[in-house]
Amino acid sequence: MKPTILCLTAIIGLSALQAQDAQKPPLPAGPLLKRTGEYSAWTVISQNTAASKSPTDGSAAANTDPSKKDEIPAESRYVKTGDTICEATTSTKGVRQEIWRVAGLRVTIGADHAPLVFPDFGGDDIYSVDFKTSDFAGLNWISPTSYAGIQKWQGRDCIVFQGKVSPFSVMQRQGQSQGEITMGEKGDMSADDIMVPATAYIDVETRLPLFAQFGDEKRTYQYGPAPTAAQQLPAELASQVKEYVARIQRLSAPPTRPF
Repeated sequence: MKPTILCLTAIIGLSALQAQDAQKPPLPAGPLLKRTGEYSAWTVISQNTAASKSPTDGSAAANTDPSKKDEIPAESRYVKTGDTICEATTSTKGVRQEIWRVAGLRVTIGADHAPLVFPDFGGDDIYSVDFKTSDFAGLNWISPTSYAGIQKWQGRDCIVFQGKVSPFSVMQRQGQSQGEITMGEKGDMSADDIMVPATAYIDVETRLPLFAQFGDEKRTYQYGPAPTAAQQLPAELASQVKEYVARIQRLSAPPTRPF
């Protein structure tokens, strides 16, 4: 009797999945996610919704600290003109930072330190953009297998993708067993939150993201008028980049022969 019940349960479950797939429209043809244009400007606004959760909802991420409700959403403004990209960010605590990406280098300007110049290696967590492959952080999991249907987002038809992602980089995941992960302002997630549900709404027409959610963090994407002229690295930063390149060239030069 039990094998029969198990078989019937499996059949019912499979039928339900098939019915759900039958109701889902086919995945639209074309790229799943595009890059912005060569000259583009866009803003990503992130907000952690844990503060609005009730402490009785059973969520381990529920935050009952009332002061958290007054934090401003994190905001990142991007201006791209060719290979030069300027990113101006404001953290949830109001800390401002400016990042320039030019000629394979990353120049970071913060209120508490002098400009820093180093190679732009990108990143592989859901917070870091690797501009060699994409203009958006945390969306590299999107694929035909994560397609969930077509829905409206603020009046726009969107391709919806759903899945699960790790909020941590490969290096952080490797160190989690030693308790080495500290996320700080990146959502205050712990190693216990190693996989979080992810959803992305991609505009059917433009194939650019309009909304995404990673666990308790929601992101909205806004697109402004494209720049009409190439942006230039400020003179002070340009001189520091020149000095950095010259220093690397000196260190990379082969040693002179003693004779």
